[in-house]
Amino acid sequence: MPLVIPLDTRLRLEKAFQAVGRIRSKLDATWRIEQLAQQARQLTDAAPAQVLRQGTTPRVLFLNLRCWHTDTVLMAILGRALMARGAHVSFLACGGGLPMCNANNLQAGVIPACHSCAYGSARLLESFRLPYHVRREFVSDDAVRAAAALTSGLTLNECTDFIYKGLPVGQMALVSAWWMLCRESLDESPRTLQVFRGLVASSIVCADWFQAVLTKLKPDIVFMPNALWFAERILGEVTVRAGRRFVTSEGGLRADTDAFAHDRAAGFLDHLDAEWPEIAKDPLSREEDERLDYYQVSRQLGGADVGYVNDHKNFPLV
Repeated sequence: MPLVIPLDTRLRLEKAFQAVGRIRSKLDATWRIEQLAQQARQLTDAAPAQVLRQGTTPRVLFLNLRCWHTDTVLMAILGRALMARGAHVSFLACGGGLPMCNANNLQAGVIPACHSCAYGSARLLESFRLPYHVRREFVSDDAVRAAAALTSGLTLNECTDFIYKGLPVGQMALVSAWWMLCRESLDESPRTLQVFRGLVASSIVCADWFQAVLTKLKPDIVFMPNALWFAERILGEVTVRAGRRFVTSEGGLRADTDAFAHDRAAGFLDHLDAEWPEIAKDPLSREEDERLDYYQVSRQLGGADVGYVNDHKNFPLV
């Protein structure tokens, strides 16, 4: 006789497994940070001395809002390489305290893990001996609380249509909201509104923060990952309005590759929108359907991230 587990028991078990997974993930993340920090110090100590050049050198600003290790290490290595060639390099790190950010998705817990994220980012940048600035140097915690209060009563449509200082920050936050909630159709549920309102509030903070940064640091070039998340979209727009250019990166689908682009999102496959109606007519085989189900369940349980594993071993699942 098959074992039948009541739905409420299954849900409690699922939450317990997810809690265990989050604890394990935090321990793994701490271990990875310390391992990466040690490697960073070794690389930096072995690096050639800075090449001093005559005349004006470019000022390059890197945005490292979240401590996503692959992005942080890539930008840190690029930053060190530019410094060795005489560039003036600085980094922007969050430092914690934003109302909401997309460091985590729904399955990992949408509330920002500010302490561990801020610690990891600072630890790696300091290990690479890179100068960095945090949000509190430019925008106060009082301003953050004011932004959260301003958006606390917004409806879903008001979040989507929200404009701040000429920036459509609601639209700019949509991709982050979809990713965090693991869905592209949003509703008026408390969880959706919590996430979307928080992202709009964080977008308000980022708009003021990045404008102040560009005014004070005056970078010639801004470098950022992806450019689809809310903060990167805002920084890209503010940078262009200031008459400067930005460069973006994204992990490639081939192992050990990265894609780069100028003044747009790198690796954004927007052409698939036109091709999808025809692709959708081709049904999945039973094996493909099972592989896709397995991948989705694995992602929900916190694993199978194709961009966050050694040797891209999860790519066959996609």
